[in-house]
Amino acid sequence: AETKRRKEAKFKSKLNGLKKRTRVDAYKRSRNGGGGGGGGQFGDTIGNGKHEHEWGRAVENPETGTSVRTCVECGMEVEELEF
Repeated sequence: AETKRRKEAKFKSKLNGLKKRTRVDAYKRSRNGGGGGGGGQFGDTIGNGKHEHEWGRAVENPETGTSVRTCVECGMEVEELEF
């Protein structure tokens, strides 16, 4: 029971850190996106060239059993199923 509690606490801590980083990145993108229209939207190009996703570490959702990876630059999320 103690091991399970520690595992859940560690997962929640890492998930909260990921959420904070994602919010900070989104805020920076909106500030750098220019003066009009509320910042960048999903699918907008970032910088001067073609955007290639840089996937972060997979975070597992214990309720669904799926892993979610988030792009470091644009915030796009993909779910992964492990077999």
